[in-house]
Amino acid sequence: MNAFINFLSKITPLSIEVQQAINAITVFRKPAKGDLLLRNGEICREFHFLAEGFARVYYLKDGKDVTAWFTGEGGIVSAIDSLFTGNPSIYHIEILEDAEVYSGEAETGLYSILSGYRPQEHLSRIRNQYG
Repeated sequence: MNAFINFLSKITPLSIEVQQAINAITVFRKPAKGDLLLRNGEICREFHFLAEGFARVYYLKDGKDVTAWFTGEGGIVSAIDSLFTGNPSIYHIEILEDAEVYSGEAETGLYSILSGYRPQEHLSRIRNQYG
């Protein structure tokens, strides 16, 4: 069982079938310090669970970068302005230290798996906690 599935299992029990489906839609990555998971102007379609590492979400204002928030080990990072709307994001997502990340397509991946498995309340908990 991967670290992302362990995280979700703390929110709601997951059947073996759901665990396998989530495992099938997630990609394990090892981005290095300084890597960008998303750039300003791109459409965010993925969520990123940090099994290890640290990331920040920032935007540019008057030519300076402004940190919106940080996410550490065990957290989910994404550009919520784009993920839920399909519009280009104003944010960059930067890895601040070498990391281990589980990334997955949100709308047709994770959301559809969880919405078909349990009531939307479980997805809402994730969105409310991290979105």
